[in-house]
Amino acid sequence: MLGTGRESPVQRAISVICMIILTKLDGKTFLLNETLIEVVNETPDTVILLGNGHSYIVRESINEIMNKISENKRTARRMRLKTAQDTDAPLT
Repeated sequence: MLGTGRESPVQRAISVICMIILTKLDGKTFLLNETLIEVVNETPDTVILLGNGHSYIVRESINEIMNKISENKRTARRMRLKTAQDTDAPLT
């Protein structure tokens, strides 16, 4: 878990990868933990509803958000695979 002090550098990096960069309507960018996303709607603005009840209106389309999440997941898989190959550890 991020912030426990016991995670490896790879675990910390994978935790950061779960964050996607999004843009609010006022042009300010922010990081959002993709694992908290529950629902995304386009009405026509893109509204992201999180599991904790918070919502964000962003400039990115649903497709752009999906692409960012997919790329993050690919990167995390590559990092886990590379780490397992380097240490001969099993994938988890």
